[in-house]
Amino acid sequence: MYARHALCRQGKARATLRRLSSTVRPSSENILNYIDYNTVAELYDVYAAEKYDHKFFLNRIRAGMRVLELMSGTGRLSIPLIKAGAILSCVDISQRMVNVLQSKLRAEKLQAKVLCADVQHLDYSSEFEIVILPFQSFMELVGKTKQLNALRSAYQALVPNGLFFCTMHNPAVRRKLVDGVEHKVGKFPCKQGYIVVTGIETGGFPVVQRIQFIDRYNNNGHLEERIKQPMQFEMIEKDQFRELAIEAGFLIRAVYGDYDANEFDEETSPVMIWELEKCEV
Repeated sequence: MYARHALCRQGKARATLRRLSSTVRPSSENILNYIDYNTVAELYDVYAAEKYDHKFFLNRIRAGMRVLELMSGTGRLSIPLIKAGAILSCVDISQRMVNVLQSKLRAEKLQAKVLCADVQHLDYSSEFEIVILPFQSFMELVGKTKQLNALRSAYQALVPNGLFFCTMHNPAVRRKLVDGVEHKVGKFPCKQGYIVVTGIETGGFPVVQRIQFIDRYNNNGHLEERIKQPMQFEMIEKDQFRELAIEAGFLIRAVYGDYDANEFDEETSPVMIWELEKCEV
């Protein structure tokens, strides 16, 4: 998720991008059902290959542990988990993202159960010791209904005393980037050229509307393709999520403020990492 991310341009292409971007002012009333990742699946690993959270999760599993990864995407975290010995199941709603993950598993001769499904509605029952929802992606579930459904799915999937690690941004910090101005994510080399990713964000009380542009250039610097990707996510406050987690049946064990597992600080921590336990009476 964009929390996760931030170019050299030819003069005409730069001016064109500014002109097109300046016309985009998404309304906070236009709520998407889901972000369409199918349009970017083949490019996703180029610009979203961060590893900053790998150590945090790898330190919390052991070989042979049954792990469920929700909103797994193309396997940014999945592959390291499998190599560390996790018996992994992956779920993502984007079929093309799932296809990329399956291709990577075949190429590396790795095994995982991969399911294209909505994390709100899963049939798992007491199967996993750990459930992970990484990359701050819980915020892509906009509205209490979706959020509570996903939490209940994770709860049902866990064995008694199993743990759910759910990640999201700290609204107090993340909201500062929501200013209606085009920001650069970065320039990333790819096959036969490079891509440039930029984005504009508005709203944030609580829903952020983001328009992301992915521009693919050839080796000569000519713009060959532009993907315009509408996105959205909700700023979920700490007390709000706490109530949701308790309503879903979880015991809150810890709230971390970064991937070094430091205690959460509402004013300065970049993220909220919730460690939730399934406690059945």
